Amino acid sequence: MSKLAYSKILGLVLGILLIIAAVGYGVLFLIGTGLQQAFASDIDQAPTDNNIFVNLVIIVIPVIIGLITARGPFALKKTAGKVIFSSFCFILGLLGLMFFFITLGALGDSFEYLILSIGIIYFLLGYLIIKENDLFNRKF
Repeated sequence: MSKLAYSKILGLVLGILLIIAAVGYGVLFLIGTGLQQAFASDIDQAPTDNNIFVNLVIIVIPVIIGLITARGPFALKKTAGKVIFSSFCFILGLLGLMFFFITLGALGDSFEYLILSIGIIYFLLGYLIIKENDLFNRKF
């Protein structure tokens, strides 16, 4: 196997997982918004256009992060790229773990454990990039 084989496989799987989670959230949001508009008896309960735009932006951001994650390990040719991408993975792993503890009990068990697993896998991806390249033990 090549030098970055595990990082490439894990990055691709994690990127696809994040894109699927974002698209799933988007579909559920659109279904919920449609049902809310269909069953709303009062005008004030219907979502505004600004609310829909903000939520669609919230859907697009994880898709972009998933695309960066899926494409990132295939572009690790220079040391600076490896350091930047491993830092990106560690930051997203930390944010995933923080988001898990902030939303504990609010989103439902399956979605919360998905967030926890994505955070842990981001930490693992950052560790694999550092370990497979031996970034901090090199003599420059």
